[in-house]
Amino acid sequence: PYKDFCMMAVHTANTEQKIVYSDPSGSHEEKTRDIAPIETDKDLGMPALPDALKFPTGFSDRAWRTGALYETYSQKLSPEGYAGFHEACFISMLSAIAKRRIKIPFGTGDYTPLMIVLTADTSVSKTTTAKVTRTVLDAAGLGWMMQTETATPQKLIHDMAGYAPSDYGQLDYIKQQKIEQELAFSGQRGQVIGEFGKFVKAMMNEKGPYAEFQSFLLEMDDCQPTYSKGTLIRGSDTIEKPYVSLAGCMTIASIATSGKSGGEFWTDGFWPRFAFVCPPANFDLDCPFEPG
Repeated sequence: PYKDFCMMAVHTANTEQKIVYSDPSGSHEEKTRDIAPIETDKDLGMPALPDALKFPTGFSDRAWRTGALYETYSQKLSPEGYAGFHEACFISMLSAIAKRRIKIPFGTGDYTPLMIVLTADTSVSKTTTAKVTRTVLDAAGLGWMMQTETATPQKLIHDMAGYAPSDYGQLDYIKQQKIEQELAFSGQRGQVIGEFGKFVKAMMNEKGPYAEFQSFLLEMDDCQPTYSKGTLIRGSDTIEKPYVSLAGCMTIASIATSGKSGGEFWTDGFWPRFAFVCPPANFDLDCPFEPG
C-alpha cells in the first residue's frame, strides 16, 4: 500500500510540520500542518528528567515517518475520516502488532493492550478508517494479526486457548502455515469492531450471549500470566499470556445509554480503560474519493 510513496522527509519546527513525498514518476507534493508547541519540563511545572531517561532528539523520527506514511495512505482510502482517527488507528495497529512483546518495567511490568473507540456522528467516516489497519497488515502479510469479525466470548476464549482445527492434517501447506502463525500468538488478539455501539448494547443484555465480554475485556487489560475459564459442559480453556488490542467505532447516540455519568460501565472500570477519539463539535469533511 505504500508503493506510491517512495521517498519522504519530515521537517519539524515548534508549531509546524512539513511532509514531503514523491511517487515513482518523480512528481512531488508537500503538505504542511500545524502542531502543538512542544512542552518542556519547565512549562509543565515538574522537575527535569535525569539524563539516563532522556532520549536523543529525533530518536522517534523513524517511527513518526512510518506513521506519516500510514496516515497519508489512510486519508486516501478514507478521505472523510477525522485526522485524529487516522493517527489513532495507526497506534492501534502498532498495539495489535506488539502482541505482548513490549514490556514496560513499571512495578511488576506493564504491556500495551490499547483499546480505542472512534466516536462521531454517522456523517464522519469511522469503520472505513479503522479497517485500513487490516488492509495495510494484509499487504504486509500480517493480516492474521488483526481480526475484523466478532465471536461470542465463549468462542473467542476457546480460540485464544490455542486449539488446532480438527481438519488441520487435511489442509494444504499454505493454510497450515497460516494456522501455525495464528496459533503461535493465539492468546494475543488484535480486533476491529465496526459496530461497537451494537456490540456494547449486546453486552448490556445480562441474559444475552455477549454479556460476559464486559468482565472478559477487563481481565484482558490486566495482562495476567494466564486466564482460565471453565464450564461443566465445555471443560476448561486456558489462555497463555492473554492480550487484546481493540479498535471500535460508535456514534454519539450509541454511547448515550452505556456512557451515562455514574453508570456501571464507568464505575466498574470498563470505560476508563478505553481511549475515546472524537472530532470537534460540528465537524464535517466533504472529500470525494480520488479516481484510481
